[in-house]
Amino acid sequence: MRKQSDPSGERLLIDYFYLPAPPDEETPEARRRKKKKRGKLPEDEVEPIEPRKKRYRIQQITGGFAVTKGEKDAPVPELLDIRVAYVVRRGRALGQYDPADFKLNKSPISFEPPPVGASIQNCSKNRAVLEVTDPDFHISVVGFDANRDLFIDVDVKPKPNADDPEV
Repeated sequence: MRKQSDPSGERLLIDYFYLPAPPDEETPEARRRKKKKRGKLPEDEVEPIEPRKKRYRIQQITGGFAVTKGEKDAPVPELLDIRVAYVVRRGRALGQYDPADFKLNKSPISFEPPPVGASIQNCSKNRAVLEVTDPDFHISVVGFDANRDLFIDVDVKPKPNADDPEV
C-alpha cells in the first residue's frame, strides 16, 4: 500500500537516491543550520580570553628535576605541593608509587643545592611541600634512577591562615 501517489515520479526512489531540494523549499536541515547560526555571537563581539601566566616551570636536569620561577608577570606561588613517581606502563604513575623506589627525605634523593627562595615545610615518601619566600625561587631534586622517567606533579596552594580553624 502506497502512502501517497506521486504523478511526477520525483519521490519514487527517494529512499534509495538523494535528490537536492529545490531552492525555494526550506528543508529541515537548512532550518537547523539557521537556528545554530542565530545562537552564535559574531566574531567581532567575542572577547578574547587571555591565557593564565605560568607561575612555575619544571625542568629536567641530570638525575632529577628542577622547579623554578614562571613567567615574568605571573603571581608568585605561596606553596608548591610537589609529588613525584616513576612513569609506569599501565595506570597512573602516582597511584603506582612504591616507597621501595625512593623517598624524597631519604638518601640518595636530595635537594641539591638547597632550595633558593623557598623552604621545605613537609617532606615524606614521594611528596614535598615548599613555601616560596622569594619570586626568584629555584628548587632542585636529584638522585633518581637515570634509566627511568619521572612523573612530576606540582600544585600551587595558598598558605593556610593561622586565624582559620582547621576543618
